[in-house]
Amino acid sequence: MYKPNLDIEIIQKAIKLFEGKHNFEYFCKMGSDVNSYERIIYDTKVTKYKNYVIIRYIGNGFLRSQIRMMTQFLIDISDKKLSIKNLEMQLNKKKQISKNLVIPNGLYFEKVWYENFNY
Repeated sequence: MYKPNLDIEIIQKAIKLFEGKHNFEYFCKMGSDVNSYERIIYDTKVTKYKNYVIIRYIGNGFLRSQIRMMTQFLIDISDKKLSIKNLEMQLNKKKQISKNLVIPNGLYFEKVWYENFNY
């Protein structure tokens, strides 16, 4: 359980850096069996509902523990353990600063959209 006094404003600012096409190699657990670490985050959103903070990511795919690592990074920015500059460095693969994972309690997979494929 996290403190109810998360800094929503700084999280909203930081989460927008994840949007776009990035190499998320520094935001996944080792042992991911993938051909590419490149993923696209189309949209992010942070809202507060009653005593809950809801963080939403919409993307074209996610790596092993990517969401948990990204979310913990945002919480650490809110707690002033890390900075937005640290996030930019890790996202741009200049330095892996944190590999910490948020606890999985409360995380859930909401929906899958499939594109039309020609078979």
